[in-house]
Amino acid sequence: MLKYMKLLLKNIVLSFLTSCILALIITWNKIFIHQFNFNVMRICSHTFCRHFVFVTAILLMMTYTSIAIGNTGFPGLILQSQTPRSHISGSVTNASGDLLAGVTVQAKGTTLVTTTNSNGYYELDAAGTGTLIFSYVGYITQEIPVNGRSRVNVVLNISSSELSQVVVVGYGTQKKENLTAAVDVVNTKQIESRGNANVTEMLQGVSPNLNITPGSTVASEPGGKPAINIRGIGTLTGDYAPYVLVDGVPMDINAVNPSDIQSVTILKDAAAAAIYGSKGAFGVILITTNTGAGKKKMQIGYSNNISFSSPIGRPHMENSLKYITAFDQASINAGLGPNFTQENYDRIKQYMAGEIKEETWLMPDSSDWVGNGIWSIAGNGNNDWMYIFYRDLTMRQKHNVDISGGGDKTSYYVSAGLWDQPDELRYGGQFYKRYNVTANITAKATNWMTFKFNSKYINERNRYFNTKEGYDRNTFYHDFYRINSFRPRILPNGEFSDISDIPSLIDGGKIDVYGSQYILSLGAILEPVKNWETVISYNYTNSNTRYDDNKMTVYGTDPRGNKYVHAYPTSSYTTNFAADNNTLFNITSSYNLTLGKHYFYVMGGFESQSDILNGITGSKNDMLTSSVPSISTSTGKINLSDNKSHWATESFFARFRYNFKEKYLLELNGRYDGSSRFASDSRWGLFPSVSVGYNVSQESFWKTLKPYVNTFKIRGSWGSLGNQQVPNYLYLPTIGMGTNLNWIIGTVRPDFVQAPGLTSANLTWETITTKNIGFDAGFLDSRLSTSFDYYTRITSDMFGPAEALPLTLGTSVPQTNNATIRTRGFDLAVTWRDHIGANITYSVRATISDNVTTVLKYNNPTKSLSTWYEGQTLGEIWGLRTVGIYQSKEDADKGPDQTLFYPTWGAGDIQYKDLNGDKKITRGSGTANDPGDYTIIGNNSSRFPVGLYTELNWKNIDFSMFWQGILKRDYAFATTNDNAFYGFNGQQWWGMNAFYKGNNTTLDYWRPEDETNILGPNTQSYYPKPYLSTEDYKNKEIQTRYMQNASYFRLKSLTIGYTVPSGLTRRAAVGNARIYVSGENLLTLTSLTKLIDPEALFNAGWGVAKGHFLRRIYSVGINVTFK
Repeated sequence: MLKYMKLLLKNIVLSFLTSCILALIITWNKIFIHQFNFNVMRICSHTFCRHFVFVTAILLMMTYTSIAIGNTGFPGLILQSQTPRSHISGSVTNASGDLLAGVTVQAKGTTLVTTTNSNGYYELDAAGTGTLIFSYVGYITQEIPVNGRSRVNVVLNISSSELSQVVVVGYGTQKKENLTAAVDVVNTKQIESRGNANVTEMLQGVSPNLNITPGSTVASEPGGKPAINIRGIGTLTGDYAPYVLVDGVPMDINAVNPSDIQSVTILKDAAAAAIYGSKGAFGVILITTNTGAGKKKMQIGYSNNISFSSPIGRPHMENSLKYITAFDQASINAGLGPNFTQENYDRIKQYMAGEIKEETWLMPDSSDWVGNGIWSIAGNGNNDWMYIFYRDLTMRQKHNVDISGGGDKTSYYVSAGLWDQPDELRYGGQFYKRYNVTANITAKATNWMTFKFNSKYINERNRYFNTKEGYDRNTFYHDFYRINSFRPRILPNGEFSDISDIPSLIDGGKIDVYGSQYILSLGAILEPVKNWETVISYNYTNSNTRYDDNKMTVYGTDPRGNKYVHAYPTSSYTTNFAADNNTLFNITSSYNLTLGKHYFYVMGGFESQSDILNGITGSKNDMLTSSVPSISTSTGKINLSDNKSHWATESFFARFRYNFKEKYLLELNGRYDGSSRFASDSRWGLFPSVSVGYNVSQESFWKTLKPYVNTFKIRGSWGSLGNQQVPNYLYLPTIGMGTNLNWIIGTVRPDFVQAPGLTSANLTWETITTKNIGFDAGFLDSRLSTSFDYYTRITSDMFGPAEALPLTLGTSVPQTNNATIRTRGFDLAVTWRDHIGANITYSVRATISDNVTTVLKYNNPTKSLSTWYEGQTLGEIWGLRTVGIYQSKEDADKGPDQTLFYPTWGAGDIQYKDLNGDKKITRGSGTANDPGDYTIIGNNSSRFPVGLYTELNWKNIDFSMFWQGILKRDYAFATTNDNAFYGFNGQQWWGMNAFYKGNNTTLDYWRPEDETNILGPNTQSYYPKPYLSTEDYKNKEIQTRYMQNASYFRLKSLTIGYTVPSGLTRRAAVGNARIYVSGENLLTLTSLTKLIDPEALFNAGWGVAKGHFLRRIYSVGINVTFK
């Protein structure tokens, strides 16, 4: 009786926890549906309680029933099997008779597990009628039936490393040892247990030449989308992102639930991607999600991750006393005189000493507070703005519940996930939420027919802050770097200051983006004759997006108590609805035949895809209430517009494989693609590929090397693909339409049309041709494995400028196919797997790659440096060589003539090197052949990206560490806007700031040896003498002095986990339980200035690093499986 009481109590607790999880998921969904209701908390509490009671009641009834009958199929509530156990022992050796220590021995279908000791001996209590699984690094896993024996000895055979692994490739699978193309399989352990849910970010660095960067100012916002490419720049004018397929369906990789991922395969060269034709021109990423297992009891899995994020790369601001001292000095240098009064100096000193509390004071006419507006350069605050705008820690969470199992003819996997990512910004109210639901079902109708049903539902919501008229979010990130430390944050009346823009962040309205995507895949696999397999699939994707932008009037209160408008004098509401419907139909039929030592495989297929996009936008001014922003609650004139577009492709493709004794390998692929994006006579393209391989290690002469070099395969490939990722309708002349012509005709301003632009009648595919050679090898019982590829990719017929035509033409010149680039590079991956003693296993994987792109053809006959030119290596930095900083006016007078940049030069100014010896700094004719004193001083391309993944397991403890970095990159800071680096930027109002981090400070500028201000002399400075005028630009031409080494090596992820012993989990009816802690971006090794994070070296117009900061993440999580 006591046993059943304990069991009942245990299952009540489990029911309670499960109820909470399921009820929360339902509740979150309900809240999302009722997002416009006024009292969300009331909905939350009511919905949660109602579903909690309902789910708990069901679970408790199942628990009671299971106890009453002594058994249940409900996971987590199973009474432990009373199958008798036998004591089983034995030894494990290799084919040479050597005893193997550390071999894992597990009773199949249970959590009973042990390892062999240093003498290769094991003992285990398990069912005498069961099966034992023996697994060991570098050896083939074996399953041995016990058959009632008390002693089971096993001989393990060496595995050809991962070469026997089955890899997902285009329209099928293939043994890795028979691959002839450049294919990489990602170890999914590298993307598990991470405090992140963006798959793109999690893939950074895990595969050689899979290049992932922030790429824009907003890519690091919640829900941001980093830029991704395979093997570098693919084209100068279009999109060269890889083609991403999830379970065979095109999908946004950033919307994938990481917990659903079973495998990730990266197809890199044309031979691997040719089967996808024009869509795979720049590589393909294949993601396969989890499926259930047949003949397996239903199990429930639950995982979560609670993380805390902190922005990285934030510089501190120098205190206000130093700031205004430097500000006045720069102003005096520019001949403008000091800006700050003695009163301002005194108030800053008093504020910093805690003698006064207010950050500002009244202007003489009492109309405002000093420093509250842009034109009032005053104030006595001392604000470290980057640590005001951003929180130090922000909590995020992700949860996932999955159910899987199957019977003799069916298998299923169903999961639901939540990713909740609030922003680190303190005032913007930004966030990202994503809900994922996945259902994969396989049913075997007959011995020759299997049906598959896959569906995914993704619901996303982004919220962004609104700004003020004339601004966008990019401008606000720019402003974060421009606001001065002495400016007030809080005014004496308790309101936030105008200059801080915090009122706009809080009250300026929000931009809400709602996205939902439903993906339905129906398929059938037919095999009426052995080895003849036909696969039919129909895929439908419905994507709906709603964009709501409500701009609210923001008010402030002046010192006299009067209200004034801070932002958006006229409130407005804009909404956009877009629906994108994509259909994809595939049919493939394949047959494989083995004749003696010869293997043949042939496959043919057809694909048809169409996409239709419809959108409508409406807007209205003068909202009546901010509580319900909508068109119907606005009173202004309504504006309405819509947009429509469509495209379609059809493709025929084929594949042929042959191998002899798995030694000599051949594969041919061809695809005939048609795209509606081109004119009918240029619409179709044929894209072939061929690849060959030679498993040298299978030759008889290799036997003497076999113990040391276990496997060795060389391979080569060639392929040609087309790129159709270009805008629609380029080949069609389009007529512009408008209303309210500027001229009055009669008594009205009529509607009008504009003359169509010119088109290029011969506009057609870009062609991407790739050559690839490589090898795969395994050494020392396959503990060491390596894979290497060298490739050349040529993109021809790129869009480029047509011949120049007279301005009298009256319209723009059309694009034409007349440019070519070449990319060369290599991929290298090395893996070591081994064990230490009986209890420690470990592995290390290191990757390195490189790519260099050269322009082979471009319509720039003069080789002007203002655009691309033939022979150019992409990323070239053209600049001046720096001699140093002049220490006196006399030295400057003796130097070369630098009046190209400014008439006067003196002590503290930069001396540029006269390369051509004419004693004058010039730009020549601004061409590569005549650049004057300019020369190539570096290259800002990211060279030699590396990754290092280490995994170690000791008993129940697991440890993993992942480093990622760039080994070579130059970065030259620009003349204007880069005040994140320079501090000073040549403008009185917004162009100067003073930052520091570590031992780097923008106040390290030249000051004379007799300087008496609080900053003191600094003749051996890093920065030149500053000017608070455009004269400042003369010292900041692109040059060697201010070009830095931007390489870095970053601890991207570190995880420590503990798996609860199976003896304990069995008592709690839990199949597996693991808890872990992890961190991301924990340490960075770089010689770049600490003022800027090395991954933030993007320039989006307002200057380097002026975007949302990247983040460091600390997290804790659990993974639990109920069986």
